[in-house]
Amino acid sequence: MWVRRFFMAVLAGAVASTCVNADQMSISFHAPASSSVHDIQWNPTTSSPVMVFGIENDTSPPTEKLYGWQLGLEIVPETGATGTLRFKTATVPDSYVLEGLTSGPPPLAAPAATIPVIGDADLVQFTGILVPSSGKNLLQVDFDVLPGTSGLFYIKAVPDQFNGCNWYSSDFNARDFVNVPFGGGAVSLGSVNVVPEPGTFVLLSAGGLIVVLLGVYRRVRIKE
Repeated sequence: MWVRRFFMAVLAGAVASTCVNADQMSISFHAPASSSVHDIQWNPTTSSPVMVFGIENDTSPPTEKLYGWQLGLEIVPETGATGTLRFKTATVPDSYVLEGLTSGPPPLAAPAATIPVIGDADLVQFTGILVPSSGKNLLQVDFDVLPGTSGLFYIKAVPDQFNGCNWYSSDFNARDFVNVPFGGGAVSLGSVNVVPEPGTFVLLSAGGLIVVLLGVYRRVRIKE
């Protein structure tokens, strides 16, 4: 389990403090090929879309190395949405922020609508990385749904005192992401609109009509 106190205790004896002012980092949620695509539409009869959580550095040039990160994530349905959308898998993305320093974050044990905490840290080489202003990636995810799911679902980052959204620097302190401040509420980073193809609804409607007609037919036969 990732907790802030554990991370700080491990790094405290290994990395010297080198800076005072923290770089201004933020979390993003986007399609792998386009950082401007945050909201997607998905027909669940097709393969799941792949999306990426990234880290962006608003400080240029960067001055403070990142040694680790952690995220708390949840999927929240919009009013009117039905069913359940879940994170299916979590894998190492291209342009991973700690590429070459770690093996990446651990996989999900099972699909879930909430990931209380997931993260990674350079605990062996203690090299860290200066995150460029162009950004790097943290986590790649895809999705699955339970039967009957449709509607809009928000992908949110959840700040928390010990297991929330932070990145870690050489002075052993957890740094807040500027768009997910400590003490604030969950922050929407993007959305997935689950839209079953029209044929699915047609089939369901036709099936319901057939059931009704069969019921009427049986009642007529019984009366005869």
